[in-house]
Amino acid sequence: MVIVNTASHYWARLSLSEVGIIEGSVTAKSNLNSLYKFVGKWFGIASTLFIFGVGIGGYFYIESGAKEEIAWIAPWFFIIVVTGLNLVFSGLVAILEGCNRLIQIYSVRGWQTGFALLLTFFALENGLGLWAASATAMSLLIGNLYIILRHTKFFASLKTADAQPNFSWQEEILPVQWRYGVLAVVGYFSFFMITPVIFRFHGAEAAGQIGITLQLVLGIQRLAASVLEAKIPEMGSLASKGNFHHLDSVAKRVGFSTVVLAGLGGLCGFGIVEGLRFYGYELGSRFLPTLSLALLMASIVPFIAAHIVGSYFRSFSKVPVFGWLVTNNLLLLITNIGVGWLYGIQGVSVSYFLIITFFLCPASYLVLKIKRIEIQRNFAKQNFE
Repeated sequence: MVIVNTASHYWARLSLSEVGIIEGSVTAKSNLNSLYKFVGKWFGIASTLFIFGVGIGGYFYIESGAKEEIAWIAPWFFIIVVTGLNLVFSGLVAILEGCNRLIQIYSVRGWQTGFALLLTFFALENGLGLWAASATAMSLLIGNLYIILRHTKFFASLKTADAQPNFSWQEEILPVQWRYGVLAVVGYFSFFMITPVIFRFHGAEAAGQIGITLQLVLGIQRLAASVLEAKIPEMGSLASKGNFHHLDSVAKRVGFSTVVLAGLGGLCGFGIVEGLRFYGYELGSRFLPTLSLALLMASIVPFIAAHIVGSYFRSFSKVPVFGWLVTNNLLLLITNIGVGWLYGIQGVSVSYFLIITFFLCPASYLVLKIKRIEIQRNFAKQNFE
């Protein structure tokens, strides 16, 4: 998100010609080139650390408590490598988002979610077991590669600019990026550690149920969030120009649409799974039981509502909800391990719903109410006075 907002601030003084050449402010183009080089370098380092750190650490964690002879090692390292590659490519796609390449990106995002769900169902129906957990990550990787390959001329044009010698990632990126880095790491573990924990303490069947259900939840979240994310570059541009009234109007309008889509997605997801069970399809039994499924689907709306608040503040390159988000994710991580160990999948689904609904969402809107005007005034003072 920091990359999208930073790129959108530079792109406010740039444009793309009919032949795909970047035109406009020399300084803005140089800054954008510097951002591009920063993303390539540091996202590559982060990807390498993720693959080796999480891959090897997760291997020893699961191996130490695995009670069943399940072929999990290859699927584990596969999803770790694919996720690491997505980390690298997501930085480049974020630059494109900030540069208003939204139609090209979200036309791909539209089929990615559907393709991921189809790939998951195909894997389950054909006995591929744990490999089904890689479906979403694989779909994202294929889509990211396609987006980047479609914009080779864009990146080639960007490279023709001299990197801005006065560009300082410590000033431009670091003050906010380190917070997002912490959130990304804690958030990843708080969500994706659920399956390994359940696998270790309750076996492969329970882990498979919660794993595939979380894939469905994640797919619906991403589909709903895509409506919001398509507006993030515009919101960043409006903030950079000081047009706060229009920014608030856009945020309210797109926020409402995103919440409605999230709610409909959760209802449809629940209805489809219960329909599969009602008509006796074996695929329906691969998901969590009805109550646990309902709780995870119900958590989608408050999660997306909190995400809207975070996206609004990111328009100003601010993270006033940082403390709440870290606390929320740490609570999820601790309860996923503790509750997952003691109470299994039903306990995890209850604790996840309660934390998202009664802590994360209300806290986010409380911060929005307190900090919105203050941040707008400070931003205007720093940039326009």
